[in-house]
Formats: sequence, C-alpha cells, structure tokens
Amino acid sequence: MKTNRLRIRPLENVLVPAGNLLCLTLIAMAAMAGVLCAQRPEGAIEGRVMDSSESVIPGAAVQVKGPSGFARTVTTDATGKFTVNGLASGSYSIQVDWPGFAPFRSEPLDVSGGRPRIFNVKLKLSDIRQQVTVEADGFQPVSVSAESNASAIIVTGRDLESMADDPDELLAELQALAGPAVTPEGGQTFIDGFSGGRLPSKESIREIRINQNPFAAEYDLPGFGRIEVFTKPGTNKFHGLALLKFRDAALDSRNPFSATKPPYRSRDFEGNVEGPLWSRASFFANVERRRIDQSAIVDAVGLDDSLSVIRLNQAIPNPQWHTTISPRVDYQFFRSSPGAIAPPKAITQFSLPRMQC
Repeated sequence: MKTNRLRIRPLENVLVPAGNLLCLTLIAMAAMAGVLCAQRPEGAIEGRVMDSSESVIPGAAVQVKGPSGFARTVTTDATGKFTVNGLASGSYSIQVDWPGFAPFRSEPLDVSGGRPRIFNVKLKLSDIRQQVTVEADGFQPVSVSAESNASAIIVTGRDLESMADDPDELLAELQALAGPAVTPEGGQTFIDGFSGGRLPSKESIREIRINQNPFAAEYDLPGFGRIEVFTKPGTNKFHGLALLKFRDAALDSRNPFSATKPPYRSRDFEGNVEGPLWSRASFFANVERRRIDQSAIVDAVGLDDSLSVIRLNQAIPNPQWHTTISPRVDYQFFRSSPGAIAPPKAITQFSLPRMQC
C-alpha cells in the first residue's frame, strides 16, 4: 500500500528578502510612469475657412504657429476644412492669406490634450486702393470754348467737295450728320447767321459747322441739329466762276414705283464774282438758276364705279424753278498795329438780303 507524504519546508526558504522586494516595486512604478507618459493625449486644431457670406474657400493656406518656434502650414480641402494634429499643450496662433481678401491673424488659442480645438476663420474682402499721380508739367486745362467742342463737325475743303452738288441733296446729307433736332420741323439751318434761308450752292460755301455750340445764348432754340453755313468772303483780287450742271433721264435708272420711265431733266446755271471794293472792303456775289423738269410718281390701289379693284400708276409732271442771288460785303473797320493787342476778328462781315424765287 502506497502512502502520500506532505513535506513542509521551513518558512525562511519561501519569503523573499525585503531588499529584493523594494527593488522590484521601484522598477514596476518606473515602468508604469513611462507608459503613462507615452499615452498622454496630443492636442489638435480644426476648423473651416470661409468668406463673409459663409461660403467655403478651398485651397487656402493655413499656417499655425506655436511655442518653441513651432510652425506648420496646411491647405483646406474641397469643403474648406483644415486639421492640424500632433500639437503639444500651449498657445497657438493661426494665419490665413488668400488673394482678394485681407490677411487674417487670430488671437492666441489655448490648446490642450483631449478634444481638438474648433476654430473657424472668416476672411474679409480687401480694400482696393488706387493711387493716381498728376504732374503739373504739360497739364492742359479743359477748355469750355465752342471751338473745343469734341462733338462738333466742321466740313470744309476736300470734305465739302466730296459731298453732293445738288443743294437739296447736300442739305439732306447735312441733316443726317446733325442728327435729331429739338423741334418736330427738323434742325435749324443758318446762312451767315440768318435762319430760314435756302442753302446756297456748294461753290459759294466756305465752311459748314454742325452742332458746334448747341446751347449758345444767341440762338432761340437749344439742343442739337443745328447747321451753320458760312459763305466765301471777298478777296483783294477779282475772281469769277461760271458753270452749268446738267442731268437727264438717260443717265438715271427707272423709278421702281413707276411702270414706265418718266421724263426728267435738270439744268443748273451758276456764276459768282468776287473782288475788292476799296482798300478795306471786298464783295462776293453768287447767282444761281435751277430748272428741274421732273414728275411726281403716283402708285395707288383703289376702286372704280363698279367697286372693282384697280391699280393706278402714273407720272404727273411737277416742274420746279429756283433762282437765288446771294451778295456779301466785308468791311474792315480798323486795322491792328503790329505791336497792339487787338480782338481776333478785326474784319466785320455781313451779308445783304438774299433774293430767292
């Protein structure tokens, strides 16, 4: 028969010496402290970059600065969000720069471990400033004289020669250049300062001014549409001109509103003479005779006695005759001395009444 025996060792062999136990305790406490330090939570900053209307700004550069020279730059994503992780506890500032907006600088932010610090950035539009430097050298003041009117049209020389020879057609071209008028009757036309006259022949015109001074006090109606015609003055030598202008239906095409080509003939006889009267006076006289054998076209649809539709197309003779006599005298009342300051217009010009029929 087999028996079990229990052996009891002396207690002094089981107990650990007190010195060894103290060393083990200190080692365990140091290890735990290292683990706790390694697991200490880090801080973070999160937020969005927006404008004043709270619209997000993607791609903006966000710079975070902290203690001990810490600096890190991140970029916002498509939703305008930015995140900066791994921050030690301390005070940080945020800087955001974006084109078209004023630079943003935040106040110091306290960051500690645990939850991230939420901070949203709102950018304001930058002020647009322009600096213009005006130098006195070469500065020309704005002139308010009628001669400096930029909207005025002056027709003379070759420009006048290129316009229509017929006075009626010439007047229509000038009215088109003058634009709309103030009155329903159309623009005003002044011949040497007088209104209500017939436009003279182109050969007797020196210069035409259109809308040079629309709001001058010397005119009874303000506004645009004014045509001023100045005839040629006399000279210190005698000159003369005689011409004939002829136009016939053989040189024209048929009127599209006429079934047949009606007869037409225009004859314009014109002559002018100029020269001195005496040392301080000169004259200019122009005589024009126009005869126009033309027809008025009638193109209409009506009813006859039986109420049937009929078409009426015929040319009714409408002859016209015009005779214009335009004299002009220029007289110089005083002569300026070489060293004197005289008015710019030392010659007074006036036109005698023009005869028309």
